[in-house]
Amino acid sequence: MVRFKHRYLVAEVNFADGRLYDQNLNGKMIYKCLLEALKENFGDYGYGSIKTNLRVKYVNPYTRIAKIRCKRDMKDMVQAAMFFIKKVENVPAIFRTLHCAGSMRSCQKFLVEYNQQELAKIVRACKDPEEKRQMLRSINKSDFGDDEFDDNLDIDVLNRLHGNDG
Repeated sequence: MVRFKHRYLVAEVNFADGRLYDQNLNGKMIYKCLLEALKENFGDYGYGSIKTNLRVKYVNPYTRIAKIRCKRDMKDMVQAAMFFIKKVENVPAIFRTLHCAGSMRSCQKFLVEYNQQELAKIVRACKDPEEKRQMLRSINKSDFGDDEFDDNLDIDVLNRLHGNDG
């Protein structure tokens, strides 16, 4: 039996209007944009060869990060298609490849480090206290793996994001 060789691409969606995040960003939107770009730039061959093995495995609307899985042989085609994407749901945007990995594990390691850096920037940029609270709640869930949010933890989470121990 032959093993399927995949590549995992970590891509960042940068919006032209400079917004730091978009709560509506999801995997279906990115998948649709990728397929349209593949069909437009590589024709039926590109569309047909990628469609069955292209997956958007993870999307974080706050950091605008997407993790995309494709066949190893088609990695360059997917990266080229990302380059040609100019809009996501009629909002001007561009894709930037941050990392390419051969395994899910190495991709996860990169994502953890990158998300910590980016979330710290976003929390600092929040002006509305309720928005900041919602952001901290999201970070808390991902850090601790539970749905309960302890109001006292928001200081600890901020300190950890800023690199302070105390």
